[in-house]
Amino acid sequence: MQGSALLGVGFGAAGTIPRADNLRDYHYGVTPQGLLALRFIFGHRIMLDFTARDYYVSGQAPTIAPDRSRFFAVTLA
Repeated sequence: MQGSALLGVGFGAAGTIPRADNLRDYHYGVTPQGLLALRFIFGHRIMLDFTARDYYVSGQAPTIAPDRSRFFAVTLA
């Protein structure tokens, strides 16, 4: 088994496609991030990778649409 766990903080943005009234709901803010990656190797032929990522956009910066967003993704290969 091999693995990595990472934590970090940055500044990010999140939002959606523009609405019919041409207003956008983008929001910006501090963005903590986390990653957990595990790799299992069985013998010489089989390997299983698991990765989980988590992002959070706080929406603390002054924007038109203050809000917050959370994104979580898991990959299994």
